[in-house]
Amino acid sequence: MERRMSKFQKFILQPDNQFCADCGLQGPQWVSTNTGVIICDKCYAIHRSMGASVSKLMSLNSNDWTDEEVELMLFIGGNAAANAAYEAFVPKTCKRPMPDSSNQERAKFIRNKYERQEFVKPSMRLASSSQESTLFSKQENSSALGFVGLIRVRVIKGINLTVRDFMTSDPYVVLTLGNQKAQTCVVRSSLNPIWDEKHLLSVPHATFPLKLVFDRDTFSEDDTMGDVSVDLQPLYAAVKVQEAMGDELGNVQVGKWVATRDNDLSCDSMIFLQNGRLLQDLKLKLKNVECGELEIQIEWVPPID
Repeated sequence: MERRMSKFQKFILQPDNQFCADCGLQGPQWVSTNTGVIICDKCYAIHRSMGASVSKLMSLNSNDWTDEEVELMLFIGGNAAANAAYEAFVPKTCKRPMPDSSNQERAKFIRNKYERQEFVKPSMRLASSSQESTLFSKQENSSALGFVGLIRVRVIKGINLTVRDFMTSDPYVVLTLGNQKAQTCVVRSSLNPIWDEKHLLSVPHATFPLKLVFDRDTFSEDDTMGDVSVDLQPLYAAVKVQEAMGDELGNVQVGKWVATRDNDLSCDSMIFLQNGRLLQDLKLKLKNVECGELEIQIEWVPPID
């Protein structure tokens, strides 16, 4: 629970979660746990009037969070991901509330957004008003196959790798996800190797990280040249956005994983749709080594029903 709450604290600090999901007021203090949005005091009053079956409310600073509630919030991905679904088709003539909007304007928009689901893709609308019925309801075991989807990892290149032989190294990359393992070919005598190889791995759960380890090829035991870990949850949140919006989304950016001191990103990682394919570009800084970076691209491959 402690580790999950640590992730939750980082989640709260996401840029999109610093503003009310409904009116944009800075510093929201309330959470609708079954819709996944973080809202301000003014919008809280409207959400409360709709009842817990539509919007179950809790203080952001409450000590009563359950594991399930925290997990669902992390699963949804924050205000940007939730709004991409709940506001997928807001008409141009519809006036979105502002921080200084009247209570009447605020109530009309919020009720249309959550209670009537007027802005949601029609196929995603819910007939049930059950408390557990949200656009982002989690399925047990995710699929009958025991995994939530597949990722196609394109290992592009290494940059400025550390020296492990006299002047150079013979590097390769080992990819692991759960119990699966894949390996690139060895590139001889290069500190800036180019692989451009693709490897397909199943994703047992969105919380399982993808790990990549650099090694060098020797006649004796391999010598580690650094490693990185990739959190797949931002990509999976983008998957839910894509599912909610469908083909109407087009070629656009649908998510971003922000580089911080707590992850291995060299720069922010963009998640985007391109010709129906959900892709994520990553530039990663190697840890447990003097220097080096790795460029990869991950493509989400949904499971076959």
